[in-house]
Amino acid sequence: MWVSGAHQDVDSIVSRLQALLHKPAVWFSRNRLSLNIGKSQVTVFGTKAMLRRVNLKNVNIFVVDVPVRASLMSLGVTLDGCLTWSNHIDTIIGKCV
Repeated sequence: MWVSGAHQDVDSIVSRLQALLHKPAVWFSRNRLSLNIGKSQVTVFGTKAMLRRVNLKNVNIFVVDVPVRASLMSLGVTLDGCLTWSNHIDTIIGKCV
């Protein structure tokens, strides 16, 4: 799930993200399924200068903290906050050695 906004509005972005994440969690609960929050991660995308100004510690789904990571893997691709390929390339090279 993606939420966008200006770096000055971090609190607003987090509130919208938590509201967005609440919807599938409720759907899972109503349909007797469990959402594995332990596998969930959050990352912030932007320029290096913008990322230095954003101080995001964690996001909550219900009462569980979802960690904020510098990079994450999505569909086999490692994405970092600046959307460079360096982490992904390092991961691929590590698998080849």
